[in-house]
Amino acid sequence: QGLPLFNQTLQDLDPEVRRGAGESLGPLAQALIHADPSGLFLQEQGLPLFNQALQDSDWEARSGAGQSLGALAQALLQADSSGQLFKALWLPLFNQALQDSDWEVRRGAAQSLGALAQALLQADSSGQLFKAQWLPLFNQALQDSADVRQGAAQGLGALAQALLQADSSGQLFKAQGLPLFNQTLQDLDQEVRRGAGESL
Repeated sequence: QGLPLFNQTLQDLDPEVRRGAGESLGPLAQALIHADPSGLFLQEQGLPLFNQALQDSDWEARSGAGQSLGALAQALLQADSSGQLFKALWLPLFNQALQDSDWEVRRGAAQSLGALAQALLQADSSGQLFKAQWLPLFNQALQDSADVRQGAAQGLGALAQALLQADSSGQLFKAQGLPLFNQTLQDLDQEVRRGAGESL
């Protein structure tokens, strides 16, 4: 019953309404994976909605979907902890959002990196999947404008929590998390430094 309503709101004439629908796609992805842990229902019914929202003509609507990408990654990794579904289905969507022409959309995608780090480390506590998939995306975001870098920096708190949950000795955090905090705390832009400081 709910999916036709999502389709309807994603096609609303008001971009604010479409943005709200895009922001709701994250909880929808979680609900779909709960209903069908195999991920098939999410692939067939949920992913087309993400694609639709990320291709909207208005940046506000695209931004809402970009902010939901972290929850989508969590859902896909719950369905397949090997990361194959994540790499095949999620990465193209994220790259699309991170290359968007509007910085608000790119910042929304960057803000989802904190939730992504948690999902990757829950799927693989050794940190191998995290190092292979997350670090290149974070570094890509750090090459963007100050607004996008700030969005990425704001996710460092969630990253630290995930690293310490995966390895309570703190070694993984020292090796992978601490250099990123140091890097963003030395950013030339004040707002990026503030974003990193707030995540402490």
